[in-house]
Amino acid sequence: MPRLARLHAPGAVHHIVARFVNHEFFFDVPGAREKYLSLVPRAIRGSGWLPLAFALMSSHSHWCFEAGHAPAWIVIQRLHTAFAQWLNRTLGRIGPVFSERYRDVPVVPEATPVVIAYGHNNPVRAGVVVEASHSRWTSHRAYVGLDEPPAWLAVPRALELCGFGTGARDRAAFDAFVAACAGRERDDLLAGDAAARLRRDVRAASDAPLEITESRVTGSGDHPTARSEIVASAYMPLEILSRPSPAVVISRVAECLGLRPESLRSRARVRALVEARRLALAVWVLAIGGRQRSMADALGLSESAASQLLRAAWAREDPRVGAIATACCPRDLVAKVAP
Repeated sequence: MPRLARLHAPGAVHHIVARFVNHEFFFDVPGAREKYLSLVPRAIRGSGWLPLAFALMSSHSHWCFEAGHAPAWIVIQRLHTAFAQWLNRTLGRIGPVFSERYRDVPVVPEATPVVIAYGHNNPVRAGVVVEASHSRWTSHRAYVGLDEPPAWLAVPRALELCGFGTGARDRAAFDAFVAACAGRERDDLLAGDAAARLRRDVRAASDAPLEITESRVTGSGDHPTARSEIVASAYMPLEILSRPSPAVVISRVAECLGLRPESLRSRARVRALVEARRLALAVWVLAIGGRQRSMADALGLSESAASQLLRAAWAREDPRVGAIATACCPRDLVAKVAP
């Protein structure tokens, strides 16, 4: 299944969560947290990304960044590759250190305070400490003036984004705000788990190969909400009330290319027939929103062969796709095509 589309907006706040493989407690290795944080300056160099807050739990990390001009993966790849190499050398192990893809949750300005408080309260929720200020491995102590912040941590900027100043009274108010948020349970939205579930629900409801971006955290106060965007092919009608059969699409494609429909179902690998099968898959999946497997079966193709042809279709814009899709469906049932 394709990955969730990343959202990248320079200047926006991003909450990034990365977990270790098999929920391993790699940050409990002596010196691991110190080493991880020492790698941050090199990771952000030249990217424009500004670290606002962090929390290093035994099995995962939380970060809040203000996004720079570079994509997030450059910063995270630098940081995690260097740390993984150090950890593997230290433990004499081979293999991946981080599990799957990191979660990246963009945050609108009014939701920034609750997201940073959520990160600082991770040790409290885990029962490691009673208060956020008791943990050495979040940025909270730097916010409230108990520890000197590392040079790369933008505490004044973060406090400003949260609506607080840098004076003693403002820092005490921020500490009280985080304490007031300490009772909040683990939140799938803030942890970045909501987008995957939303994607599955939207695809199932639409019965179309739509892509869903990762969630943005919106709203303020105690009840932030998720907002995701739908990403569709330029060929895909926004709504189809009636879908033709794969056989109808094959016939239309064959007619357009001057071929016999049955030739598309043969095993011949003539270039013209390969092109025709690619076009049939593009019309069926990208424009009409049918399931890839249905057209693969109709053409006598394996799933892997169909996927390869469809990838080629994604890589190019073919004006015939929309025209054939319109010809396959009654005109009053074909919705406006997205630009």
